[in-house]
Amino acid sequence: MKRPGPFGRLIHAARYVASGTWSPQSIGELDEWMDSQLGGGHSMAGPSVSGSSAVTFAAFYSGVSQISQTIASCRTNVFRRYPDGMSYRWRIHPVYKLLVRRPNPYMDAFRWKERMQYHAIVWGNGYSFIVRDGSDRPAGLILMNPERMREEIEDDGTLVYIYRDLRNDEQRYNQSQIFHLAGFGFDGVSGYSLIRIHREAIGLGLSQQEFTSRFTNNGTHLGGLLLSKSKLSDEAQKRLKASFSQMYAGAGNAGKFAVLEEEMDYKPLGMPLEDAQFLESKIFQVQEIARILNISPYKLKDYSHATFSNIEHLGIEYATDTIRPWAERWESAIDTQLFNELEQDYAYAEFDLSAIQRGDFKTQNEGFSIARNGGWMNGNEIRQKQGLNPVPGRAGEAYWIPKNMDDANNPTEGGA
Repeated sequence: MKRPGPFGRLIHAARYVASGTWSPQSIGELDEWMDSQLGGGHSMAGPSVSGSSAVTFAAFYSGVSQISQTIASCRTNVFRRYPDGMSYRWRIHPVYKLLVRRPNPYMDAFRWKERMQYHAIVWGNGYSFIVRDGSDRPAGLILMNPERMREEIEDDGTLVYIYRDLRNDEQRYNQSQIFHLAGFGFDGVSGYSLIRIHREAIGLGLSQQEFTSRFTNNGTHLGGLLLSKSKLSDEAQKRLKASFSQMYAGAGNAGKFAVLEEEMDYKPLGMPLEDAQFLESKIFQVQEIARILNISPYKLKDYSHATFSNIEHLGIEYATDTIRPWAERWESAIDTQLFNELEQDYAYAEFDLSAIQRGDFKTQNEGFSIARNGGWMNGNEIRQKQGLNPVPGRAGEAYWIPKNMDDANNPTEGGA
């Protein structure tokens, strides 16, 4: 009998896990679980706020998708540190292959990281089951539904993950079986769910969005009152109301002319969506979502405080204040959960944020020029940052040394 290859064994293990956890035939089932189980709750503003409904609010969706896609687009490198202090990419390590190529048979690395980050932002936690090979190294990462997971610390101090499967039976996993990306939280184990602690702010945004849609669909765009000099019968009022709504209500009838009969007058009224407080409240909700996600409002397409002179600095702020903390969480989780205890002494993961930290073309090249002339980057290192092939021979490997400088600890007479 032919022995299955690595992916065959991974699929077999994944099916075993999925039989009681996540059904891999439909990634969309995750979203259905979110509503069918804990599913959020109603906000004071009215709308029910759950994982799937929160992202229908445009500002929240924009922020969550940008952070998730940015993290997923950053290449995750695995390094090995040697006793002499030098570090090199460890491309043959299984963790590198999972994080760069394909963590499981159903998803590539980009989609898996994007989904994990999405779960970690919205629900506070992202989980994946770790499939291990014969040497106990990670061979696959199977995404799990965060809405069905909870953590418990047993009497002996060990951390246990308890997962409710499709039959609502609970399965217990030890800490070495689960890759856990936790967001901000105080208990040191799990992160806070944004849809729970910020339900009111998200619910208000959903309520405003729903009100605007209903007004556009059902509102009478003439925006006024019909005044009759004579008393109308009940039947006449019903006919007038029905015919007027049919002719002039709805977005498709905006701007039409009204024909008035029986000595009627039309008194125009102000459009409620033009009210300054309403418009300001919609802008405020965008800024409120930006605060919740720790992201600059300009990334949510609010350019009210963005100028030509500060837009580059806002981009750098996005990289340092929004993406960098999440990258640190990822790196810590990978180092402590995917490398064994021996490897943790010399192996580590690192997200490459250089692409999103770059400035404009002129500023970027000025920085490379300083690094080149300062002697701490050679030509090939700069070309690698730019995605270019190295220069063959010694020319690309040479480091330049400024001749007008000397060693302060061992100066030579007359300088170098």
